[in-house]
Amino acid sequence: MPDLAVIVVSHDQERFLPRCLSTLRGQAQGLSLEVVVVDNGATGAAAELVERDFPQARAIVSENRGFAHACNLAATNCDAPWLLFLNPDTEVLEGSLAELVAGLAPGTGIVGVRQLDDRGELIPTMRLFPSAARALGDSLGLERVPRRPNWLGERELRLERYDREFEGEWTIGSFMLVRREAFDAAGGFDERFFLYSEEVDLCLRVRRAGWKVVHSPDVTIRHHGNAERPLDARLQTQLAWARLQYADKNLPAASRPVFRGALLLRYGLRSLHGETRRRGAARAATALLLGRRPPPFESRRAAPPPVDRLPVGLEPGVIGATGGSGTRVLAAVVQRAGMFVGSDLNRSLDALDFAAFFDRWVGREPTPAAAAELRALIARQHADARGRPWGWKEPRSVYLLPLLAAELPGLRFLHVVRDGRDMALSENQMQLRKHGDAVLGASDEPQALRSIALWREVNLQAADFGERELGDRYLRVRFEDLCAEPAATVAEVMRFFGLDGDAGEIAAAEVKAPASLGRWREADPQLRATLSERAADALERFGYQSSSE
Repeated sequence: MPDLAVIVVSHDQERFLPRCLSTLRGQAQGLSLEVVVVDNGATGAAAELVERDFPQARAIVSENRGFAHACNLAATNCDAPWLLFLNPDTEVLEGSLAELVAGLAPGTGIVGVRQLDDRGELIPTMRLFPSAARALGDSLGLERVPRRPNWLGERELRLERYDREFEGEWTIGSFMLVRREAFDAAGGFDERFFLYSEEVDLCLRVRRAGWKVVHSPDVTIRHHGNAERPLDARLQTQLAWARLQYADKNLPAASRPVFRGALLLRYGLRSLHGETRRRGAARAATALLLGRRPPPFESRRAAPPPVDRLPVGLEPGVIGATGGSGTRVLAAVVQRAGMFVGSDLNRSLDALDFAAFFDRWVGREPTPAAAAELRALIARQHADARGRPWGWKEPRSVYLLPLLAAELPGLRFLHVVRDGRDMALSENQMQLRKHGDAVLGASDEPQALRSIALWREVNLQAADFGERELGDRYLRVRFEDLCAEPAATVAEVMRFFGLDGDAGEIAAAEVKAPASLGRWREADPQLRATLSERAADALERFGYQSSSE
């Protein structure tokens, strides 16, 4: 397995690739690299160049469905523990990639580095997350005021800080080193962002999963194309559109009109002064914000409209569990059997619209606003299914099962369980990082004990509610049973959801027992005993140990 996968997306930018790819190898210094170039341009010239001049790299030709899609496509074809998303118009000038990776703290999820423009001037690459106040400060030039408060601007403009490591909220995507575990925990890039803001959104989700975003001074790159963007009308229009997309997804509803207004002020003022191309680009972005010009590269999947009441008789199938229980396998099973599980899926087959919903509401008291948001998502999912059996897989559905059942009287819920001792020793602790304090309360207990405590609490609550309130619309499946008897378990799941197909064939295609199954048996005996005692009632209820053990 390589140490680092470098992913370069080229949209008719093959002229930059020779320098970009050559400097990578020069700065690897013993690090084993897997270099993947995604060519989503019109001519295929980038792929031809790579195959001809860089046989140690690999080219993937893809239709142009945006930068995020191309990055995710490459990531699914790489196995390295670190992913470096790198613009083709960059070159590594100084520093060792090997030392950069080796020196990172365990909690680091994303890393940015020093970047210089064509004039050799430092580019401020570290930012704070967008907000209405920061957008307003940027539009009025207040972010440049000495000692300005953080709420008046996104960019970190104190250039002396870039000479040392520091933590920020997000870093620009021209050089973004991402830990694979953090990338998978966040679900990869959101492909609804065609171009721009996808890196902000990824950093937000990575931080929510408990990882840090840091700047490192150990590597310096040159970014050639940075100065051209403010002069390009299409790119400025797309940037304005992407910022609206980010606001619609991640900002409170009350602040979104203010955010749009701040963007209008920014581009309106910039359309009045400066060189001709810059004014023209600002006017194009202003026209988009006023609704007089469409986005240049794609039509956005709009937020679902409000729904007062769902149609009677909806019977979706929902798959939920604590993280790492094997829900991806079961989502693949039901998808292969004909169930529609979503239009916007990550590589784990999580429905991304619902993932954002659970990010906001798990650990909080459900409100009418949560119910309204859920109804809108359900209505759109049902419409997208177009008459097919439908539902979704988002593991954290298990946390809000009572809310789901209240809105969907016909809900059929598949509850996936895996031995909590295995779960406690898993590297996938995303749910614990995101929701552990809200569910269990804050604690400085070791991670394994916190993990099994969360497993116990969430699964017992779901089992109690499912058996009591859902009856035969509730099915609990142990992942261990799926691996031991795949055909029989797949057949049971298909009957539960009313799906047709050859259960044996589907099981053979989708079910494979992971090497990590039963890993808890190899742990320290004292730790095994502590974990078994901590969740004894849940382990016994789900058939993992008897009361006499």
